[in-house]
Amino acid sequence: MQIWKFPIDLLDEHISITAPKGANPIHVGIDPKTGAICVWAIVETGRALAKLKLRVYGTGHTLSSLTDERDHIGTIITPEGFVWHFFKDVE
Repeated sequence: MQIWKFPIDLLDEHISITAPKGANPIHVGIDPKTGAICVWAIVETGRALAKLKLRVYGTGHTLSSLTDERDHIGTIITPEGFVWHFFKDVE
């Protein structure tokens, strides 16, 4: 097992990351070297690739009825002052 970093774009509420199947997201933050928003996940390196699905909501946005606080990965504040909350998507 290893921890991998996945840069993401905030273009939509739904985020899809290609990662080894069963990847477990553990942190979201801004990479201090690149300034990119990233998700860090524990992965089993020998597994086939699959989609890891996340949802992102801004403060004050309406949450999906499927979102559960136990699925919260983390919250970031961008340099522009936006606050984004990340959840593992429930399928």
